[in-house]
Amino acid sequence: MADVLGAVNKVRGTSGDLSVSARLMLKMESLTTELSTLFCAFNCYAWHHARFVGNYIWEHVPASVITRSGDFDAWTGRAVLFNLFTHAHCDPNDEKYGYAVITCFGSFEGGDFVIPEPGLKFRLRPGDVIFLKGAVLRHFVTPWKKVGEDGGRISVVHFNHQSVVDWARRMYEEQGLHPGILELLRVPDRHLPEVMRDSTE
Repeated sequence: MADVLGAVNKVRGTSGDLSVSARLMLKMESLTTELSTLFCAFNCYAWHHARFVGNYIWEHVPASVITRSGDFDAWTGRAVLFNLFTHAHCDPNDEKYGYAVITCFGSFEGGDFVIPEPGLKFRLRPGDVIFLKGAVLRHFVTPWKKVGEDGGRISVVHFNHQSVVDWARRMYEEQGLHPGILELLRVPDRHLPEVMRDSTE
């Protein structure tokens, strides 16, 4: 994990340098692999869906390989957030029924993770992991404070954007591929609560 934090600090100072961002993806491989393993255990169907989308993108858009963090990666996007305070929000660009995975690092106190509508509040400590349908569930982090001179809070978020999933699905439809493959590119959770279903479906 020290490798990831070191690479993150380097990115913070040189965010315009694409090669530094590429090295960060490589340094995140062990973290991404562990999160992908947890994802598969948590919801294997959604994991297969996310992996299928990612593998299609990486195979057909060569420049996108820079976003890949190892062979077990299930996400085409990452955000590394430094000392960011958030208000209640959804992530409208995220895959509508897909999962974002959030973990945090650093030295801080407070910063609980809140999902207001169902009234959930979780302690989110360094190394903890949360899977969230961030496009449909509002969420935020409570106030926190740095601990120590070099303290702070770094959140690493893995996600897929809906536009990427839609593009992969369109490409498959245009190629006339097997309907079972198209089903894998549909909603990644077949057992959604009624409140989360799109009224147009």
